[in-house]
Amino acid sequence: MRRALSETTYSSLCLPENIAARGLESIPNFYYRDDGLKLWSIINSFVKAVVEYYYPSDSEVCKDTELQDWIGFPESLHTAEQLTKFITMVIFTVTGQHAAVNNGQVITLDIVVCIYV
Repeated sequence: MRRALSETTYSSLCLPENIAARGLESIPNFYYRDDGLKLWSIINSFVKAVVEYYYPSDSEVCKDTELQDWIGFPESLHTAEQLTKFITMVIFTVTGQHAAVNNGQVITLDIVVCIYV
């Protein structure tokens, strides 16, 4: 756990950057990448519309003291684009990424539970 946490970076949590950094852009039939990037794009489009509604300019993002006090990873956000990327990363991580990594556990754990029932 400690090693995994020490290797986690902000860009590693952003799927497009993670895929590029690992050189996985051109592997054929890589459904995690293909489906994940589609989901990332859909989430990003929604988040962008919401952020642009509440923060019509980059200066509004900078002036939001509650946002700036709360953020810590990355250290600060200066533009609506940065805020959009951050929120997209959070939503993607707790939905699509979590499902891709953890949903297989249900099948595995069901077998264990059935044995001990």
